Amino acid sequence: MKELKIAAYFNLPEGGARKMIENIVQALRNRGHKVDVYSGEKFQFIKLIKKYPFGNFLLPFNLWRYKKFSQKLASKINKKGYEVGIITNSKILQHPYILRYIKFPKLLISQEPLRVAYERNLQKNFVYKRYYKGLMERFVSLSSWLGILIRKESDRENLAKANRLIVNSYFSKENFLANYGILGKVIYPGIDTKIFKPLLGGKRENYILSIGTYHALKAHDLVIKALSLIPKDKRPFLKILGFRKDEKELQYLKRLRDSLNLQEKVKFENIFLENNIVNYYQKAFLTIATHFLEPFGLVPIESMACGTPVVAIKEGGFRETVKDGETGLLVERDPKKLAKAILYLLENEEIWRKFSENGPKLVKSNFSLERVINEIERELFDLIKNENIIH
Repeated sequence: MKELKIAAYFNLPEGGARKMIENIVQALRNRGHKVDVYSGEKFQFIKLIKKYPFGNFLLPFNLWRYKKFSQKLASKINKKGYEVGIITNSKILQHPYILRYIKFPKLLISQEPLRVAYERNLQKNFVYKRYYKGLMERFVSLSSWLGILIRKESDRENLAKANRLIVNSYFSKENFLANYGILGKVIYPGIDTKIFKPLLGGKRENYILSIGTYHALKAHDLVIKALSLIPKDKRPFLKILGFRKDEKELQYLKRLRDSLNLQEKVKFENIFLENNIVNYYQKAFLTIATHFLEPFGLVPIESMACGTPVVAIKEGGFRETVKDGETGLLVERDPKKLAKAILYLLENEEIWRKFSENGPKLVKSNFSLERVINEIERELFDLIKNENIIH
């Protein structure tokens, strides 16, 4: 098979989306393709944007800077003779400006729409109201609205410049079609099952996991509330593996833990090595996934690959990864129902074992990294032969 010369661009924070694109790049290199990585990380927003509520008022200036940065970077990339580009999301502007300026065919792998724009009511009810009250809540909401207004059209225009769109789930496909009028192709993300695998002969410990950034939409608080409803003599420990620390959210979670007298049962493990996360999965009894409208979510498939059953909220991409009654349980967003599901698996060893055995089989057949790369590679070759614009 012909070796391709590929330019890959991403500008993502720590998390599943970044891990996924890094895995794709490395796997393509392992197959003999030349892949050069470019990043927008050298371009940084003014820190005031994240530190203070009025930061969005600086957004027009910063987007102008980011646009100029992208033009210069694309000019350098265009001179290097690449056959195809792989572009993914940006923490600055969901779909980056560089899509406009790259002159060769571009495969866009997008994890999600500009959620803050298209889920404004969700953000308003579950984020702003948690941290701000009265006039401050109104001011933050206004600032956020202004940021959305400024970013939304550029995000849409940049997305339209991709030649082909890959999305991570059918839930995401529906969202892109509804919000942008663009039909993407679903290629499920995958993981390396040589790394994420059960620990042979390893003993399980009496703890459950909740993993994700410290953000209201990750809903770690729902797990804490559910834990408080489990009888004390059967209550497991909860380890929250959090990163990209949001101090407001972390303090809220700690206050909630203390108010429910769970100081001895809930631990916040803020620093853990990426490869070390496998050890957490392999030793945990369950992984709990409560994120609001998660587009896909690597956590359930990583957990299931390690033989650890998942209890997930019946929303978003979780409905496509967790097989209810086979590899875990899907429940409504209710602490009582979540607690009931956790307790059910604590008390039913035979069911837990069945889920544990089924998980690795499901991941190997549906979510292996090898399968993902096969599909991505086919898309790249086809795109070079049949260049087209997604709209």
